[in-house]
Amino acid sequence: MLCRSDDLARDFFARRGGDSLGVGFFSGLCTRFSRIDNGAMTWVDVEHGDVAHLLADAQPMNERHRVSSCCSIACTGWMRHLEGAPQPTLLVVQGGLVGSERNFLESFLTAASKSLPAGSEILADFDARAPLRPRGKSLEALNAEEAWVRYPRLRFVPTDEYSIHLERRIAGMNGIARLFKGRGMPALAHLRVA
Repeated sequence: MLCRSDDLARDFFARRGGDSLGVGFFSGLCTRFSRIDNGAMTWVDVEHGDVAHLLADAQPMNERHRVSSCCSIACTGWMRHLEGAPQPTLLVVQGGLVGSERNFLESFLTAASKSLPAGSEILADFDARAPLRPRGKSLEALNAEEAWVRYPRLRFVPTDEYSIHLERRIAGMNGIARLFKGRGMPALAHLRVA
C-alpha cells in the first residue's frame, strides 16, 4: 500500500497543482510528507491522540505540515482543516477503513461527500468485509444493515487516466488482494469527488 499511495499522491500533486492539500488518516509514524513534499503542498496527518502527540513532538516544525487528532475515522473534526485550505484536497486513508465497522465507513464517506470540493480525491484501503463498488458513475458501499448505499458525488478514478506504470502497479496489487480475498492485503480504491 505504501508505494501505491505515494505514487498516486505524487501524481495527484503533479496533476492538480503543487499547493494543494493532502490529509493522511491513521497512517501511524508515516513519513509520507517528507517523501512526496514538492515544496508547495500542505499536509495534515490525522491520528489518534497519543500518536498525534508523538508525531508532533518527533517531526521538525514545518508550516506546511500539521498534525491533528481525532477519535476515529467516523469523527468529522478533521473537516475544520479544509476551510480556507488550498484546494483541491487529497485524502489518504491507510488502515482506518480496513476492519472498521461499516457505520464508520458510512460516516466517513458521507462526510467526505458533503465536505470536499469537486476534483478532490480519496485513496483508501478496503477489504471484503467493507466492500466498495462502482454503480454507474457513483460509488456504493455496504452499510451495517447489509444494504448498498450510494454516494453520487464519489466515483472511482478511471484507470485510463493513469500512466501505464501506475495502472500496472495498482492492477497487480489489487489483483493480489482479490486473490487472497483481502486477507492480509487490502485493495486500494482511488476515488474522485464530482
